[in-house]
Amino acid sequence: MAQARATTLTALQAEIDGRGDRPFPLARLDLTGEWEVLALAGVETAEIEVRLATALAAARPRDGAAGRALTGPHRGDLAILHVDKDRPAAECSTGEQKALILNLVLAQRGATFRVRNPRRIQYCSS
Repeated sequence: MAQARATTLTALQAEIDGRGDRPFPLARLDLTGEWEVLALAGVETAEIEVRLATALAAARPRDGAAGRALTGPHRGDLAILHVDKDRPAAECSTGEQKALILNLVLAQRGATFRVRNPRRIQYCSS
């Protein structure tokens, strides 16, 4: 899961960075989870699995007492930075947050299109 998130983040960031003129602010994407950070750093999947299994085993008593899992890739989150303002999206105005999320949605669409149509990459100008 962490590896897939890291791969997706890399593709989305490339899509956002690859646009020339855009009506939306430039966003810098990051992942906050420990396991995703390892994946983004290039740590092999097998190594992440070993580390995660060890962490989950060590956390069982705490997780049992809490009644939920406090350790694992589900604890990670997507962090977005408004590059022009050098501010986290959480600190931006609601209008800026909407513009950032629209940029992310369009990046997802573009990345999905490229995966499904690798030879047919063109944009309509109208």
